[in-house]
This record gives sequence, C-alpha cells and structure tokens, in this order.
Amino acid sequence: DLMRAWQIGRLGGDSLAEPVLHDPLAVAVAIDPSLIRQLDPMRVTVSSASKGDPPATIPVPGLANAEVVLDVDRTRFEELFAKRILSREP
Repeated sequence: DLMRAWQIGRLGGDSLAEPVLHDPLAVAVAIDPSLIRQLDPMRVTVSSASKGDPPATIPVPGLANAEVVLDVDRTRFEELFAKRILSREP
C-alpha cells in the first residue's frame, strides 16, 4: 500500500498523500557497502530552493566534507531490493 501511494503521488496525485520513504539505496549500502563501485571525497553543500525547485545537494570547491557515492552495482541492488520488498518474511 505504501508503494502504491508513493507511485500515485509521483504520477501527479496529491503530494500531501505521499508517504515519507527512506532512501532504499542508502539503506542497502549501509547493510552491504560492497554495492559501492565508486566513492569519492568531495565538498558538498545544499542549495537554497529557488524558482520552485527543491533544495539540492551540489559539489563545491574546497576541502572534502563528505564521501559521495558516484557508482553502485545496480543489478545487485535491484535484486536485493526486490527480494526484500517482495518477501513475505517480516
């Protein structure tokens, strides 16, 4: 039901009805860091919302303040995610 509500919201439904979901890739990487193919240190900041655009994380010059994942094993992630979401196990 949560996934259906999220999909409806993303397809132009009522955005207030969208459930708050975590980032499944971030959770998967926390569980299995070997999903990461490329991790680079960089300095990032969060831009201010403007012209109706939401805030965004952007790279900026300077000393690194984060490790940013630039590439993951997409196939393994999708398999892990589907197995977990479709599982009948709690």
